[in-house]
Amino acid sequence: LSLPNGPGPYPAVVLVHGSGPCDSDETIGAVKVFRDIAWGLASKEIAVLRYDKRTHQHGKAMVAAGLIDKITVKEETIDDALLAVSLLAKDKRIEKNHIFILGHSLGAMVIPRLAKADDTASGFIIMAGPTRPLEDMLLEQTEYLLSTSDMSASDISASDKDGKRPISAAGQKELTNLREKIKVVKDPNLSLTTASSKLPLGLPASYWLDLRDYKPAEAAKEIKKPILILQGGKDY
Repeated sequence: LSLPNGPGPYPAVVLVHGSGPCDSDETIGAVKVFRDIAWGLASKEIAVLRYDKRTHQHGKAMVAAGLIDKITVKEETIDDALLAVSLLAKDKRIEKNHIFILGHSLGAMVIPRLAKADDTASGFIIMAGPTRPLEDMLLEQTEYLLSTSDMSASDISASDKDGKRPISAAGQKELTNLREKIKVVKDPNLSLTTASSKLPLGLPASYWLDLRDYKPAEAAKEIKKPILILQGGKDY
């Protein structure tokens, strides 16, 4: 919990992570997205709560208990975000009527589901929120990263105006494998018995089935509270 100086009470924001087993700072390489947001907002008289994602803090235990084999975005992301809001609402240093939820990437994608399940939050912030199927974006992101990774100075000068170059044979093999797994996700016959090894990111069929037919933009129309939508122009 990042608090401004002084007694408060303060308005507050809960930060909800993107995909993967993120830590409380949402560390990506040398970048600490959530730490920067938390410290920045705290300097502007806004308290911020961030936490290690369940799959980061308890991943091994979840695997040992067999929970990973049937996980959905509810257990991975939604449940703890709701608990975080509830925790803040009980804190005397926080203005209970001014608690907001900020979701980034996957966390932004599920904002409509959070809004439906929560009565406490006063509003929502969607930061780089996807509206298309997760598997489609995963393919695009992988293609982009493979076309821009490990570029030397000569590669950059020979690349096109978008900074891309031909994908290597190893990269093409990776893409072929990913496309096959995406076909399984989109197969109408996908079932809970489909092996995770046949699916993208090693996530179980329960995860992909939970997101099937979910249309965030349509679901967001049902939210009656304020929504701030932020999108980076160069965010692949």
